[in-house]
Amino acid sequence: VAAEDFTNPATVGKINQWASDNTNGKITKVLEKIEPNMVLFLMNALYFKGDWKYQFDPKNTSESFFTLENGHTKSIKMMSLKRTVHVADTELFTAIRLPYGNGNIDLTLLMPAEGKNMNTLVNELSANRWERLQKEEFSERNVQFGLPRFTLNYEVYLNKTLQQMGL
Repeated sequence: VAAEDFTNPATVGKINQWASDNTNGKITKVLEKIEPNMVLFLMNALYFKGDWKYQFDPKNTSESFFTLENGHTKSIKMMSLKRTVHVADTELFTAIRLPYGNGNIDLTLLMPAEGKNMNTLVNELSANRWERLQKEEFSERNVQFGLPRFTLNYEVYLNKTLQQMGL
């Protein structure tokens, strides 16, 4: 907990520095300015540095076409790997589970099935459907797959949630 003067322009820099320090420099800016109606910042930092259990060999990275949601294609660098991994094919999507490190944490990637799009996938994917996928539908298969290099960013304003909690 820190009390800061929100009218001091240097406070924005302090908050941004906190974010950078707590994410190993991956998030360097969370604020542009502090608005007069802002009275509190509740911040948390999560930084995950995971090495794949099965490493992608840089020699197997090549230019490939990636299909965007709007149907257009884009030339990108695609990492490629042939390996036995957990795969699930459903009417809604194909899923692949890629483990990190010793396999206690993994990334589950979903690709919409033919004729489906991401909006359909997101709208039809419930917590129960996700649980069924994780518990029942994966099987080990030897597959070759590609994965573009990516970065995840997420931002949420908690005003309504905190108000619903009584704050």
